[in-house]
Amino acid sequence: NKWFKEYNYFTTWHNLTDDELKVKGYVDITTALGRKVRAYSLNDALNFPIQGSSAEVTKTAVRYLYDRYEDPDIINVVHDSIALHVYEEQAEMWKDRLNECMVDAWFYVIKDQVIPDLPMPKEAEIKDRWSPIKEKKDD
Repeated sequence: NKWFKEYNYFTTWHNLTDDELKVKGYVDITTALGRKVRAYSLNDALNFPIQGSSAEVTKTAVRYLYDRYEDPDIINVVHDSIALHVYEEQAEMWKDRLNECMVDAWFYVIKDQVIPDLPMPKEAEIKDRWSPIKEKKDD
């Protein structure tokens, strides 16, 4: 897969994690900010540090929004999404603020990780609703 070729660190990590799990029956995991958990399956051992660290990025970004700006109107936080309710004429300003907080949180959380060149995955988007409405198909 192209992604694993570009970030071959993850292929090595997957293999080492799988080997440790086979030997010990579990793997002790630590997220980027130091939360600890013990995983007994390969899926958990690979997902916990990534999902847990992603949650730490999101929580840190929310904290930055509240620390830096007066009354950000956060209406929802799910996984790695932060939804703000803003006036249309302020949308670009809040998009820039959210991007700034997300990128700063990203680099704060992964600063000590040995993951070379791992990019911040997505920029904030302006939408008139949090989730697109799916059109009903005529049968």
